[in-house]
Amino acid sequence: MVENGSTAGYPEDGPGSTGVDKAAIRARIDEECGLDSLSWRRAEPEGEHIEDALEIAEATLDEVTYLLVRRPATIDDSRTEAQRLPLVFTPEEREAFLGGVDDGDFGEIIPPAH
Repeated sequence: MVENGSTAGYPEDGPGSTGVDKAAIRARIDEECGLDSLSWRRAEPEGEHIEDALEIAEATLDEVTYLLVRRPATIDDSRTEAQRLPLVFTPEEREAFLGGVDDGDFGEIIPPAH
C-alpha cells in the first residue's frame, strides 16, 4: 500500500515495473494538457450504458503517446484523490495488452476482436 499519494501505486522498480516514472508522466500530462481536458471515451459497447464503464484517453508527451484509464466519478465516490487518478500505460504496455486480447489471453472477460 502506498503511504502517500505522490506515486499513487506506481513503483519505479519491483515486479512488473517498466522503470518509467508514471506518476511524473501523469503529472506532466495534467500540467501540460489538463487531465479533465483530455478526450475521455467510455469503454462500453456502442448503444449500451454501463454504470461503471472505464474511461480511456490518450495524451502525447515528447512524441510518445500514452494511454490513460480511469474509473468514472460517481456521486457516492468514496475513493481518495490519489485513487481517482488515472492509470498510465506506455505504448509498449498498450501493445502487450492489445496483443493479449487478440490472442485470447483474457478468455471470456474480453473476447478477441476477430
